[in-house]
Amino acid sequence: MSLSDEELFIKFKKRNDLEAFGTLVLRHQKPLINLFCRLTGDQGIAEDLAQEGFLSLVKGCKHYAPKARFTTLLYRIAQNIWFDYLRIKKKNPHEISLEKPVKDEDGKHVKDFIKDHAISPYDKITAREESELLMLVIKELPEEQRLTVELLIFQQLTYSEAAEIMDVPEGTVRSRMNTAITKLKGKLIKDEI
Repeated sequence: MSLSDEELFIKFKKRNDLEAFGTLVLRHQKPLINLFCRLTGDQGIAEDLAQEGFLSLVKGCKHYAPKARFTTLLYRIAQNIWFDYLRIKKKNPHEISLEKPVKDEDGKHVKDFIKDHAISPYDKITAREESELLMLVIKELPEEQRLTVELLIFQQLTYSEAAEIMDVPEGTVRSRMNTAITKLKGKLIKDEI
């Protein structure tokens, strides 16, 4: 029988059991990278931020008391890393070239994903294109709403888990999600016209 995340983390905390920590990393590395990849749009940055998250776990393990689920702690750390990253990025903004190749997109560039008003709605054929459009629209949401969408939809957490991670009331999470959905619907309908 495999140990729960909480049991593994306590084992790591009390005995410095690197095997237990390795198991946690194996379980949660991919979802954490995916979270940051969707938020940043850059695989390399996502991997760096995920690694920073695991380092923060190691540094803060002595303060861990199993009051909440391990994933709550992990995603709270991820939220803090994301907001720190945004603060740094605001201080040092950089431009992205429209000619920048998009990783894993067979020679496509950033400009290929920008709405061309000359294309009719019938030309928007594949589900992949719709998915890419949705991801671009999600990136336009305010950060708190983006994080809410990420936690509830992509990480499949409950409202109460997301509320605990973001340290806000559950009603605030519901409100942010409703607002995000309204904005997404409005933007997607507008883009189809």
